[in-house]
Amino acid sequence: MSFDTIQKFIKNKRNTVQSDYHARVGREWRILGEPDKLHAPLSYSAFEFRIAMERCLLELLYLIKNKSLSDKELKYDIAQIKKALYKSQGPANTGKNKLTRRMNFNSIYQKNVGSQMGWPKNPIAIVDVDKVVRFWNNLSKYCHRQLNAENTWGNPSWVNNGYELLNEIEIYIWEIMVNKSVGWLEPDSLPSEIQKLASDYVEEKIDETSLDIRLRIMLPTLQMQNQL
Repeated sequence: MSFDTIQKFIKNKRNTVQSDYHARVGREWRILGEPDKLHAPLSYSAFEFRIAMERCLLELLYLIKNKSLSDKELKYDIAQIKKALYKSQGPANTGKNKLTRRMNFNSIYQKNVGSQMGWPKNPIAIVDVDKVVRFWNNLSKYCHRQLNAENTWGNPSWVNNGYELLNEIEIYIWEIMVNKSVGWLEPDSLPSEIQKLASDYVEEKIDETSLDIRLRIMLPTLQMQNQL
């Protein structure tokens, strides 16, 4: 990265707050610092990646809540967002699995139906909420104070591990925030036949293969009925 590129990057205004923006900024800091294992870019990249992950989960909750969040919900920390996401789909013992299956249904539906209806070009991301929270927690030590510099910033292995972690996280969040998009299909907005199909899949009455086949079979009929 040239000096002019670095200057331009540092002087850029923060004119958006979406998760993909923070992922991109975190990536720039990682690229800047990794060749020489610089300390400050490691912290700045970790900071941006953490914001990206917080924002990603909040964006998902916002869509699930029909684009409406209370002032209290907007101030949730990442653990509270995780809890609210699972709770939005049912009791604690089933909410996590139902959320995952609902996101998977949305992705399959977008692939079979949305792609033919001019919907967003990016596929809908299936967000592993637990993984995102775990990554967020793992980056914590690179964002907060350390009791002993000799064992942390003064230890090349500790810094190298930080950049390895950044790369691992970047690969994942780039897939769900840049290559794909956080999205949510409001169940009530779908034709009744699709709602039933979605319910059967979420409740594990049918598997992914059956869902995919049935969607492709139903699509021509629903299009003729102008239900899509």
